[in-house]
Amino acid sequence: MKVIFICPGGNSCRSLIAKTVLLAISEEIEVFSYGMEKMQCSDQFIFDLMEEYGYKIETTDTSQLDDHNDVVFDYLITIYDMNKEKLSPLPFKYIHKLHLDFAAPNSMSEHYLTKVNLYKHLIEEIKVELEYFYYHMLRSDSVV
Repeated sequence: MKVIFICPGGNSCRSLIAKTVLLAISEEIEVFSYGMEKMQCSDQFIFDLMEEYGYKIETTDTSQLDDHNDVVFDYLITIYDMNKEKLSPLPFKYIHKLHLDFAAPNSMSEHYLTKVNLYKHLIEEIKVELEYFYYHMLRSDSVV
C-alpha cells in the first residue's frame, strides 16, 4: 500500500504532518509527502507540538517529482484549502484520489488563535481524518 500526500506551494508542513500521523497509525503503509514547491518544514515549534502528541517528524523535506516518476500510488491525497489555494495538475500515477480540506495555519488570521493553537488544531484535525481513512476505508476494504 502506497499513499502520497500532496500540498500546493505554501505547504506549511501539512503533508509532513499527515505522513507522520499515518505512519504512526500503521507502519504497513509506505507514505510519501510531496510539496508542489520545494520546501522545508523548519519551524521548531511544529516539531515540538508533534512530539507533544507523540509523533516525530523524521524529515523536514517534502519529496520532489523526480523521486516518484515510476511509482503507482494506491492513494493520492491532496491537502489544501480549496477556497484559498490552487493545485496544479498532478503528474502522478494513482488508483484512488482523495482530498482533505485543511487551511494553511500560516495563512489564517493571527487574531483567530495563536499560531501554536492553529497548528494544534490542524494536527488534531489531520489525526481524526486519517484515523477515519485508515480504520473505515483501508481496513474495511482489507486493503492493508
